[in-house]
Amino acid sequence: MNTRALSQLLVSPGPTGVQALLAALPSALSGEGAAIAPAEVGVPEQVRTGWNTAVRADDRKAPLESDAAAVVLTTSGSTGTPIGVLLSAAALRAAADSAHDRLAGPGHWLVALPVTSVGGLMTIVRALVSETRPVIWPGVGGAETFTPESFLASAELTLAQAGTEPAYVSLVPTQLQRIVSSGGPALAALARFSAVLVGAADLPSQTRNPAVAAGVNVVRTYGMTETCGGFCYEGRPLGNMGLEIVEEDTHGVGRVVVSGSALALGYRLQPDLTATRFTSTGLWTEDLGRLVDGRLTIVGRLDEMVKVGGVSVALPAVAAVLRAHVGISDAVAVARPDPEWGVRVVAVVVTSNSDVEGVEDLLPQLQRVVGDRLGRLAAPVAVRVVPEIPLLPNGKPDRVALAALVER
Repeated sequence: MNTRALSQLLVSPGPTGVQALLAALPSALSGEGAAIAPAEVGVPEQVRTGWNTAVRADDRKAPLESDAAAVVLTTSGSTGTPIGVLLSAAALRAAADSAHDRLAGPGHWLVALPVTSVGGLMTIVRALVSETRPVIWPGVGGAETFTPESFLASAELTLAQAGTEPAYVSLVPTQLQRIVSSGGPALAALARFSAVLVGAADLPSQTRNPAVAAGVNVVRTYGMTETCGGFCYEGRPLGNMGLEIVEEDTHGVGRVVVSGSALALGYRLQPDLTATRFTSTGLWTEDLGRLVDGRLTIVGRLDEMVKVGGVSVALPAVAAVLRAHVGISDAVAVARPDPEWGVRVVAVVVTSNSDVEGVEDLLPQLQRVVGDRLGRLAAPVAVRVVPEIPLLPNGKPDRVALAALVER
């Protein structure tokens, strides 16, 4: 019988919440204390209810599935009810060690992502493994809006603390884009970090290229909560992590299966889902990708492949074409129910007014370029121009908000 307790750890926005996690994590990792389930403070009641249902922390009637579990994080829940993921201390340490092995070694970390999600949590774990004290950006977890100016102060503090030792930061693409757009001291400071890990969403070339040109060592990461965050840097797996593509189509695209020591133990209170996804061959992800010379390219997700009139359309591929169009600084493609075709594609875009003559002319332009590249059924039937793409706190597009946006 498993005997380890699971305790909720309330994490408020800002440095205070991160400090609470930083204080509780060592005993959770060592096994001397209870396993912890970080919970974001101040979320809507519906979100809190979903979290409680998924995790059931401090509930003696729902014991932990394994005494090896040290941390329980929930997936984003952007398309439904959140699911708790059981992470062991061994997996978390393996993920941190393999990251440092690929980078410049253990170092000093700047925390700029919400620590209730795996990207932010891993910056804390890596700092603990490195035996360094992380620097915390004051706005972390939504305490304030991310600006290059507020980032600069934390970046300078991290670099000063590191001295001649490695300094690292993990960002989402939106944060990197704001630093790149501002230029100046914030971008110069970012270029002094040993590596800047960027994950959680697509990284447009319009953001990456000027960052690299400015001397920033951008490292694109791929991973998920079930793999203790990024386990694949620039398309190549870390440490003993393995990749396999199964159920390939004629283009070599198939489902991504992951194996190795950084895998989660399974899902909280979801034995059937655990048995389906965690198999003897590894973790069967919901991602679609291809392997070329050992390098992984993610094409999309199983739930991002839609049927338009019986023809398969990859929404990420549509989004990539949209972002390449002159005047589009960011874009996502969203499937909208359609009584005749099943679904049709709607483009949600952020434009640069100096490059786009008129919104009324934008739709036929996008229909032409997408149709030419991906076929007419992939072309958007409508376009929504927004100031910025709605995102979840972890930097991923908010699918619920997007669905509501394109229904109007």
